[in-house]
Amino acid sequence: VDDAQFRGLCMALVSAPPFSLTRFQTLEPIAGQHAVRALLRDRVLAQRNRDSGADERYCAALTDLALREAALDARRNENLISVLEAFVAAGVAALLFKGAALAHSHYPRPELRERDDTDLAIDVAHLHAAGEVLERLGFRAIAANEGSLVMRQRLYRRRDVDGLMHNIDLHWAISNS
Repeated sequence: VDDAQFRGLCMALVSAPPFSLTRFQTLEPIAGQHAVRALLRDRVLAQRNRDSGADERYCAALTDLALREAALDARRNENLISVLEAFVAAGVAALLFKGAALAHSHYPRPELRERDDTDLAIDVAHLHAAGEVLERLGFRAIAANEGSLVMRQRLYRRRDVDGLMHNIDLHWAISNS
């Protein structure tokens, strides 16, 4: 992505002037590369409510996608609540951070923050207990290079009854460096 395209995307996300469907279609691939497609789509749908000349079929498809992502986010949140409740019951304190935390604190609606996992930080002393809790909830640890000098996190994954994948990235340090 060149600088002009990136600046155009940034301006589209923050500027108040009218936002056209054509501009959305031009910027959508760039937005996908930067994981802000949902924000961009939200922008064009907000404009559509003020612009009767918008392509109704295309906007209907965008609306359908937005509703699907909102439903998916609700499912992720249900999963997260069950994990956090189980952690509390087991005496494992966890801190929600990175994508999911930002989705709920800095975005107009959490589904506008594209993400595929939930990052939780715990005290390393609770690593075994947290792993047991996640295993009881149906999560499985995903094999990775481990060791205190290599990785300070572990990915847990489970597929729910509807086939939706839930990923919990359990951290006992903020970074692996």
